[in-house]
This record gives sequence, structure tokens and C-alpha cells, in this order.
Amino acid sequence: MDDLQQDLTGLRALRADAPRPDRARLAAGRARLHQAATGAARERRFRADWRLAAAGVAATLTVAALLAADVVGGGAGGTRVADPAARPGYTATARLGSAADGKDLGDAAKLLRQAADTVEQTPVPTPHDGQWIYTRYVDAGRIDGGPKPRESESWTAYGDPSYSARKEYRLLRSLPDDPERVKKKVRTLEEGRPDSETSAQYDFRLLGGLSQAFPTDPEGRAKVLRAMATLPGITAAQVTDNLGRKAVAIGQGTVEKKGFTEFQLLYDPETFAPLGERGIAGYDAEPDADDKDGWKAGDVLSTHALVDQALVDKDGQRP
Repeated sequence: MDDLQQDLTGLRALRADAPRPDRARLAAGRARLHQAATGAARERRFRADWRLAAAGVAATLTVAALLAADVVGGGAGGTRVADPAARPGYTATARLGSAADGKDLGDAAKLLRQAADTVEQTPVPTPHDGQWIYTRYVDAGRIDGGPKPRESESWTAYGDPSYSARKEYRLLRSLPDDPERVKKKVRTLEEGRPDSETSAQYDFRLLGGLSQAFPTDPEGRAKVLRAMATLPGITAAQVTDNLGRKAVAIGQGTVEKKGFTEFQLLYDPETFAPLGERGIAGYDAEPDADDKDGWKAGDVLSTHALVDQALVDKDGQRP
């Protein structure tokens, strides 16, 4: 057993007492990465520079007892929220922590290649038109009400063109084996790279989004992870997310080097199923109206913790 396998074995032991979700339901998460600001000339405002959206919604809502819910939004599906309450199995914390809280896992590229070998053997549901994508998640951030955890759940039609889940699923099934050709094909998801991103950051954002797509194709997702392994500067660390779950955080090592924020994608250390994502401050910031305490480079500014995801047969149905 090599050092990387020993690290993964240790991570699995650390999460042995955690609630074990159904493998098929949590084989992949749906968490989209929005553009990360990279230039020093950009405003330091967290609101402008770091944004996350999941399952087509941007709401950050109070940790909830979900049965007494109201629907927010319109069109196909929406977001349901309710009054604050504890959720069995998870203890959400207002402490967001720092990247320094994690343990370096060493060769991130090797870890991603090993994860790909596991992922392509993972059974997942096959989607079809008429189904809905159910997602439950917990967000916490340094502004917009502070770090208090907020939970919500959403339903989105699988065939909704504005959501593009079907487009991503079909793209995953069509990917070639060669990582360079994978990156080239994945770039067709957008019209072009924003000036604010380097080529590596652009590829990481697009590949990272596909690595957490739901529903997913196992072989296609494995090809995405192998392509991510070819990106320069990839890092891997053992961390604890906002729900107290052990996770592997994959980033680009850009904190204090370039950019306002580093996106880190979070995965289950045993199955490499997506657990969400978080944003890490790229430099020190003084207190202001948005954040009365300011922050230091390496502080976790916001987290998006994926709790559950599944295909269901109708809007409002829970798995």
C-alpha cells in the first residue's frame, strides 16, 4: 500500500461513524462554480468576487425543518425552506475555519487518478425526461447575515433547458479518453474564457462543475477527474466541512499567489462523491460594512455543503 492509499485509508477511518447516505443517491452532487475573480484590481467585496449557485438557485436559507415549507421562485420547480430546526445526523457549525485547518494529502494528481478508477465503477441512476432533480444543501458565509448555517432544498426539471443538466449528462457520455481532448470538449460549455481567469483556472472551474454534476455518467465523470489531474498546481487536503464531515478538498494552490478567492471542491474520502465546495480568501482584508471582522488569507469565506441529491418523479417529491 503506497502513501496515498494510506492517507485515504486514514480518511475513511475518520468518517467511519458518519451517517452513510445511499450510494446511488449521492453518487454525484450538483454544484456549479461561478466565475472566480483573479485580478488585484477587482473590488475586495466578497459579494462581487465569490458567488456560488447550486441546482439553479442562489438562495441561502436557514437550517430547516423541511416539512412545513413554502415555495420560493417560479417556473419549473423552486426552493423550499422553513423555520430553524436541528437536522438529525448533522451538526452544522457557524465556524467556517481556515485552509490551514486541513492536512496536506500530497500528490493531488495521483489521488484524482485513483479516485477516477473508483468513480467509474460507481452505480448511478439513469435519468429520463419527465424526472426532477431533488437537491438539499446547507450554505454558510461571512456576509449576508453572517456564518450561521442555512439549509434549503430544491426541485428542477431534468429536461429544463435553462438548467442544462441533460446537456451536461450527454456531454459526459460523449467524452473521449484523452485528457487534453476532454478539456477541449468541455470548453464548449462556454463561449470563451473570461479575462479574469487563467487557462488553468478556467479549466478547473469547468471540469470541477462537471465533476459534481448530477445526474452523471460514471465513465464520463472518471474522464473529467483524470483531466483535472493534468492541471498545474492542483492540491489535495483532508478537511472538515461545515456539517462536520471529513472531506477531501481539491484546489489550485492559488491562496496568497493570485486571485481573490480559491475555489476548493469537496469530495467524500471513500467514494469521491461530491460533498460541495468552499471559497478561501486569497489575501488579508480589513473590516468594513460587509464583514465587521475582516479576514486573513486562507480563511474560509463561504461553504456550500451538499447533503442529498436524487432523481424523483415529480416536483416537490422527496426521495
